[in-house]
Amino acid sequence: MEQSIKRLNFIDIAKGIGIILVVLGHCLAYECHNKLFMMIYSFHMPLFFFLSGFLFKSKDYAAYLSGKVKTLLFPMIFFQALNVISYGILFILGLETFHDTIAFGGFWFLGTLLYVSCLYYMISEKIFSNSKRRGIIILTNALIAMVFGLIYAKNVSDQPNQLIATSFVAFSFYALGHVCNTNQSLQNLALRDSKLMRVFATIGSIALFVLLAYLTSFTSRNVDMNTSRYGNSLFFILNALVGISAAFLASVAISKNRILEFFGKNSLMIFLLHIPLWKTFDFIMKNHFSMLSVSCRIFCVFLTSITISTILAIIINRHFTWLKGQINFNK
Repeated sequence: MEQSIKRLNFIDIAKGIGIILVVLGHCLAYECHNKLFMMIYSFHMPLFFFLSGFLFKSKDYAAYLSGKVKTLLFPMIFFQALNVISYGILFILGLETFHDTIAFGGFWFLGTLLYVSCLYYMISEKIFSNSKRRGIIILTNALIAMVFGLIYAKNVSDQPNQLIATSFVAFSFYALGHVCNTNQSLQNLALRDSKLMRVFATIGSIALFVLLAYLTSFTSRNVDMNTSRYGNSLFFILNALVGISAAFLASVAISKNRILEFFGKNSLMIFLLHIPLWKTFDFIMKNHFSMLSVSCRIFCVFLTSITISTILAIIINRHFTWLKGQINFNK
């Protein structure tokens, strides 16, 4: 039980770091394409696909699919409606393009995750379930999917085909996450709770984030999985792996933190809630507080968006659990 709790803390902290970077990255997107923005976008979404794969558990396919539909599809439909309303208002006011209205912000992630997780189940648990070298075979398939996705992404421009390319890339990180979860050495690293381990993990995470900052200086444009923009393919893969490793070690170093654990446990709700909030407050700050510096406006939008998202997540946890997909069809 103790190991299970520690492991849950590690995962929640990693997801908490990830969702904070997602919100901050969005707040930086329109006003300040600086190095911090480039760093965040180089790995924040690959990190979430990796963590989703890390959490993959084998079970009956019907139960697995039902769980994914309830926890991903139902919340996506409800919050998508809220997002469409907010985008529609901004579109009428001339503040959003028609493409953005159709793309629905970051909701591409949930649809892609639902598809990738179900596809991975079929490959891992049905096709190669009895293979003695299943891990190697899955990683080989992940590498092939990554190469195909990156090549395909360079030759498409329309949204549907971009999402197809994104699905191949996302599958690779998802598969890598699950294979890492089955590696005993990485499990021991995540579960080991000692001051010496936290010191080494802290030094390692800082070094990797510094390396990521250096590597992103060689990229001329930001990565955006939504629109299949990856820039230099080798740098994209390298940056994503370095960023994921840095976040992994940071979560081991932190070990326990109630705030990050809360963000991690509620990362999906915060992800869904912050998008219309970020859009709204970004509009307010640009039009009514233009006298403030860009950095100040970004900080205000970030702080307001994540604070209100957190409050709403608490309310949902207490009174509207069905919004999280906690629905019992047998009642």
